[in-house]
Amino acid sequence: MKFSVAIACLAAGALASLPPSRSLFERDIKTITDILDHVKSDITNLGSTVKNATDDPTPLLLASNALIKTITDAKPVVDALPELTLVESIGLTRPVQALTKLGSDLTKNLKDLRERVKKLGECDVVRLQLNAIVNGSEALTASVVSKVPHGARVIADKLSAGLTKVLQQSQDDFSEKNCVNFGPPNPVTDSSTSGSSPSLSARYALFGSAGALVVAVAAHFV
Repeated sequence: MKFSVAIACLAAGALASLPPSRSLFERDIKTITDILDHVKSDITNLGSTVKNATDDPTPLLLASNALIKTITDAKPVVDALPELTLVESIGLTRPVQALTKLGSDLTKNLKDLRERVKKLGECDVVRLQLNAIVNGSEALTASVVSKVPHGARVIADKLSAGLTKVLQQSQDDFSEKNCVNFGPPNPVTDSSTSGSSPSLSARYALFGSAGALVVAVAAHFV
């Protein structure tokens, strides 16, 4: 709310200077809000997957990689955009607040899953995925904030800080101190013959020597 009011006040003088034929939201703000909506959808999907997690790691791996790819693909798109107007910047408030709420819910659900992750011996892999999500999100957030006019950038930083904080909490929850495997990761198994699913580490390794993370972020979170 404070962000909206402050931006609205700053933008009041800018309204008169806009060309009469120009719609306030017809250009670059739509690109950014579409990106944030896509990120929101992927976080929602990941959150749902975490809540319904089983010992089969495949859905979690796919959902987290989808979010990583969305974030990494989005950054160069935002980087290429010109600076937003003050009025356009108001349109960022609700999407960022919604992402912060989703991020908070995801952090809680991930923490609830931590004991299972420890038992499966997958702390290291979850850490890598979370690091990619957090680092990519911070990079994307910085790109979005850089498009806000200088006069409102401090306010935008404060707004985005909430999202950054909740994501960093997930990193802390799965740090080397807070997530220690009960045993070594499960070995690679052939699910077609054994009837069991490979561990998350096994499926991660199947994506190549650098793991699924490289595949997810090679084209480009943030």
